[in-house]
Amino acid sequence: MALTAEVNNIAATTFQPTIGNLAADGTHEYQLSARADFNWCVAPIIEEAASVAPLFTGLNAGSLYYFRARAKRADDTREDWSNVLAMRTLDGAARDISPAPVMIQPAMLVVPATPLSITGLDEDPGFPAANVLHDGPTIWQSSRDNTTSELRLEMGDVDIDTIAVLGTNLSETASIRIFAGSTTGYGDFDSGNLTFRASPNLPMRRGFHGIVELPSVERHRYWRIQLIDDRQPRSIVAQHLIMGLNRVSKNHAVEKVETPVDLSTFSRNVLGNPIRSRRARLRRVDFDIAVMKEADFETKYGDLYHLVGTSDPVLCVPNSKGGAFLHDRILYGPIVGGRAVNVASPYYTRTFQIESII
Repeated sequence: MALTAEVNNIAATTFQPTIGNLAADGTHEYQLSARADFNWCVAPIIEEAASVAPLFTGLNAGSLYYFRARAKRADDTREDWSNVLAMRTLDGAARDISPAPVMIQPAMLVVPATPLSITGLDEDPGFPAANVLHDGPTIWQSSRDNTTSELRLEMGDVDIDTIAVLGTNLSETASIRIFAGSTTGYGDFDSGNLTFRASPNLPMRRGFHGIVELPSVERHRYWRIQLIDDRQPRSIVAQHLIMGLNRVSKNHAVEKVETPVDLSTFSRNVLGNPIRSRRARLRRVDFDIAVMKEADFETKYGDLYHLVGTSDPVLCVPNSKGGAFLHDRILYGPIVGGRAVNVASPYYTRTFQIESII
């Protein structure tokens, strides 16, 4: 018999359900999601002993969540999912959305460097660290008894000053720490604990992003990236990791165009009833880097056509200004269009069209 779920206790950042029809043996699996269909969002399946009452912490205030549970029996068979339980966390403190003193900061564009190898500590079977290098709906999942999950990379001889971890379930209090070195002792660089989330107070988001800009360009063979979160004691999930050199440009043109790209299909039958197939949704963003001198254009963008073409993903933030909305300006996906124009020789304007999967 399938488990049943009921709301027990809800606060601004915590949720505790009550589970009924407990299985006689085995464990239970729980899933919490920002979408009712549990697709295209960060929604790891968490396994617990049947005797452990599920408690979810580190949630976003004022957000709608969906929960379900199922029994995993001793013979490794899984029962059907329970009823889907919908609940909304309390509002908590209001977001700070006051205007920033600086409205436009230099654009960021990072072509990901390719690691020679990558491993994750305490990773769950079927969710290897290599998944974070794939620009699709795949995840790295790390379950552990302490509060720290870790990725270890061999990068080779490349310059790195920007590191981004995208599509995570890390809570407001999470931090990130980066070590690097010429050996696996990682003794040459230590960033210290840094705030992870790009922006605070993010209701109704389907995953959370962090960007670290190092104080200077670093070139080390071995890197450790620690994700530290005492409010996610069960499992840390990440979808994408980008490490590379930021091609900083100060001449971001004011205009930006953002268009939703819905990969769903819609039609109607002869009676007029809708036939929908819900699929992933993307964002297509157009913006310009305007009136660059020739040397600036050539050294930062002249090689993009053969590095990424229109297929390989890049990390892009058209306006890197910090604050409440930086999280939503982060783009990750291929450059699907754009052109370079000599607006007045020797000045160039480079148009970008990014199709972001986040």
